[in-house]
Amino acid sequence: MERANLQLAQLVEAKLQDCSLVESELSQANFQGANLYRCTLNRANLSRANLTAVNLQEAFLIQTFLARTNLTGANLTGANLTRADWSSTILTGTVLTGATLPDGTEYVAIEC
Repeated sequence: MERANLQLAQLVEAKLQDCSLVESELSQANFQGANLYRCTLNRANLSRANLTAVNLQEAFLIQTFLARTNLTGANLTGANLTRADWSSTILTGTVLTGATLPDGTEYVAIEC
């Protein structure tokens, strides 16, 4: 389903594992609690989307627009966010273990 227009869509708790939403318009969509495990979302627009408690483990978010997106409590373990724009994104409680960050570095948690 590449280049889909799902702007403002209500996809609460949707089961979309292994999907491809490359270059899709997903701004302001509500994915709260959805399973997007191993999804490919490269170059998608997820600005102002609700991704609270979403499973994005091993997802591809290369060059994805995530500005002002709510990722509270989301799991991005092993996700690839290379060159993604996550300016003003809410990351409270987000799991980033092993994720590739927008600058190409791997996230490493520091325990105190």
